[in-house]
Amino acid sequence: MVDSDRNIARDTTGRSGLEADEVFNGKWRVLSVLGSGGVSTVYKARSLADDRLVAIKVISAGRMRDEELIKRFMREARMTSRLDHPNAVKVYEWGLDERERPFMVIEYLDGESLDRRIARHRGIRYKVALGIMQQICSAVSKAHSLGIIHRDLKPGNIMLICDELNAEMVKVVDFGIAKLETPAGDEGGIKEAALTRDGAIMGTPLYMAPEQLRGKKADVRSDIYSLGLILYEMLTGIHPFSSRNTAEIVIGHLNQVPSAPFIVRADLAIPETISQVAMWALAKNPWERPVNVEEFQAALERCLEEPGPLPEAAETASVPASTQPLPEPELAGGISNRTGARWTFTGLIAQWASWSEDKQLMLIIAILAIILCTVAMIR
Repeated sequence: MVDSDRNIARDTTGRSGLEADEVFNGKWRVLSVLGSGGVSTVYKARSLADDRLVAIKVISAGRMRDEELIKRFMREARMTSRLDHPNAVKVYEWGLDERERPFMVIEYLDGESLDRRIARHRGIRYKVALGIMQQICSAVSKAHSLGIIHRDLKPGNIMLICDELNAEMVKVVDFGIAKLETPAGDEGGIKEAALTRDGAIMGTPLYMAPEQLRGKKADVRSDIYSLGLILYEMLTGIHPFSSRNTAEIVIGHLNQVPSAPFIVRADLAIPETISQVAMWALAKNPWERPVNVEEFQAALERCLEEPGPLPEAAETASVPASTQPLPEPELAGGISNRTGARWTFTGLIAQWASWSEDKQLMLIIAILAIILCTVAMIR
């Protein structure tokens, strides 16, 4: 996030962007490029009114015909602007610029992402990790109270900055694929559902809940699973299902119970109670996780205080005791035959992994039989 004011504000994608020293929307002077990708470019700018630094996010010119992308971008701006919380990134202004391009002016964050912190330290001391997690939970709890499900919580979307008193502060960012839970019958709910329909897998597979990988509806408990993964990674320095193979990641989320953090990093003296809370959030069945972020947060607070017992569900969460299966979707992983569902590679892997070995063998035999019959007919 640190950038020099002397840098030329040039969109590295080669597409037309904002110019260095340009006054954007009559309020912000562009200084430099903070980051650029295929979807949007983020610029560092300074307010003409009060001299504060901001970041301006503008959709790349080459993506202006992508209507769904534009809707998601505008939805992110609208949702984040509603989320007035000290641990969530602030949106100062959003809308369309003079060239009819969607933009948002957001808080400039000069700090370090949580994934980089974890990589540097190969694990974070548990008391520090719990302090960070408490702040993350506070922001996510606020979002949930507004009906906003983040759906892409991960260390890369958590920024660590210093406040005015030089104390470390957490900022949750990137609500680009967040989902707004709208009451039934609300016209806006129909529009949101079109962007977040069942069967469409949204998020980063490495930090997605099993039900999301099955293409099912994400809710509060899906975010809690992601919080459990973040806590696990902070405590141990490693992801419980890390792999270069997407299929292995999906199978891990669906079927594998990782070792508890206090076992994985015995050298860090992680209290077993904290491990239990992390494993509680990582339950495969969403109904076996904390019912809301407040319950998860309260359990972590008790771990620091240490006098009271943990909830019974958390006490048994560090062992693979659950035998209650997840409700099997009609056709898991985004390959249902309902209107609007889509076929996805991740969805196919999720479907395959959810079957028993006998069912997998039967499918292989059936495919081989079809191939043999086809070859015989050709001959």
